[in-house]
Amino acid sequence: MEEYKVKQIYPAHADNITHYKEEWLNEMFATDEVVVQRKYDGERMLIHFNGNETYCTSRRESKKTGRYMENQDKIVNLPTISKLGYTVIDCECYSNTLSDIVSVLHSLPARAYELQNLIAIKFAVFDCVWFDGHSISNQPYKVRYEYAKKIVDLLQHENNDTRFHMVANIPAKLLLIAYDIAEQHWKQGFEGIVIKSLNKTYYEKGAMIKVKRSETVDLVVYDWWYGTGKYKKTVGALCVGYYDPEKDEVVHVTRVNCGTDSDRDWWRDNWPNNRYTVLEVKAQEITETSLRHPVYIRIRNDKNYKECTKDTIFKS
Repeated sequence: MEEYKVKQIYPAHADNITHYKEEWLNEMFATDEVVVQRKYDGERMLIHFNGNETYCTSRRESKKTGRYMENQDKIVNLPTISKLGYTVIDCECYSNTLSDIVSVLHSLPARAYELQNLIAIKFAVFDCVWFDGHSISNQPYKVRYEYAKKIVDLLQHENNDTRFHMVANIPAKLLLIAYDIAEQHWKQGFEGIVIKSLNKTYYEKGAMIKVKRSETVDLVVYDWWYGTGKYKKTVGALCVGYYDPEKDEVVHVTRVNCGTDSDRDWWRDNWPNNRYTVLEVKAQEITETSLRHPVYIRIRNDKNYKECTKDTIFKS
């Protein structure tokens, strides 16, 4: 059977800093080369350059094909790189607001093109996974970052596409310095930072650690409860948990609200298609076993529920 022309590459996961003990983090800063990057609030995307064709894959798998969902038909004038073999960069696709980029990437192609007359899409590039026909995911990040810079330079100067830019590396020799940088970014209106080791490989533990103002995790919706009073005929709360690969089932963690009245009806009217949707949930504190005051933030259409395992939620 002929190989599918778009390589199925899983984007490396960025863990929340709350999943790591402070002793482990301090040791990493003391013994490793560590940098900090600004965290852009958009949608994660791998961009595949293959001759005269360009593809964009997300973290989410299609239920129909079992492959990572593609977005290239929704982005205007994607560049190509014909002089290189198969090359893949990792980036955040973003715009002025999160709702802007979501409205583009989750619309039908014709509507997505129309929206881009008003919404400017940009690509914050931070990694390179394949270069000129070869996987480089096992190379240290300092090497992959240089390859990513080559691609962005090619796109900017030879393809004249200024939508692509590199995410800057900020040296950070202490964990406290990283927290100070995160605080500065919050004050500037950015979502937070990502801590990275220059020596770790793409999928290695601790290769990407995100720091946000509040603690957030991604949980799986597996059931819902009817409400009371005026909500007795619609959704009162969503039951969320994490996926257990050994049992192939979702383990209950907590219940969360589901937004507006129309949101409640949407969950009810579209069940069971909405079952196993991934939600981003904010909490005042995440312990080793529970979430304190969980709040529904948004749907994560870019993420498959099987990625939300116990170790991605609770502190180890």
